[in-house]
Amino acid sequence: MPHPHPKEPTGCRYIHGEVPGLDWHYCQEPRLDESAYCATHHAACHIPADKADAHLRALVSALSRMAA
Repeated sequence: MPHPHPKEPTGCRYIHGEVPGLDWHYCQEPRLDESAYCATHHAACHIPADKADAHLRALVSALSRMAA
């Protein structure tokens, strides 16, 4: 079976490289059920629900400091 084109996702949709340029591609590893990502990229890109509030508060605090 031929390897899928790197810009036509058939697996993990995590993007490597800079999208505005030509040098980017999708990960293409097998995706987890109910996810657009493979196990590695799902873990890197998703915050567990029980920690999301703390992450959101930290982000708002950092943005407030930057705006000041």
